[in-house]
Amino acid sequence: MEQKLRLVNQVRSRYDQDQSDLLRREQLLYGKTSNRTFDLEPEGAFPEAETENPAGVSFFRLRLLAALVVFVLILTLDRNGKDLFGMSTEQIFQSIAKDYVTELGNGIP
Repeated sequence: MEQKLRLVNQVRSRYDQDQSDLLRREQLLYGKTSNRTFDLEPEGAFPEAETENPAGVSFFRLRLLAALVVFVLILTLDRNGKDLFGMSTEQIFQSIAKDYVTELGNGIP
């Protein structure tokens, strides 16, 4: 009986250690700081939506907006035949395409 109790305690401590390691990896990879505990959640409950980093969402929206503005600017310049800082839209398109082609892989990214 005592051996069973030791085994149960070992399993529980290993589980706690694994959850702690998982939480640290999650924090390292995603920058999350979660206060949730895995053992206290009732069966079938879903973790609450994480609203800890709303700045990440708004920063994504800002980057998306900036990309859309640049895209519309380039399309407008292309339609009107204008240059941007001395570069034609054809040169801009070539520069964009050049960044995505690997020279060592014979054009295969």
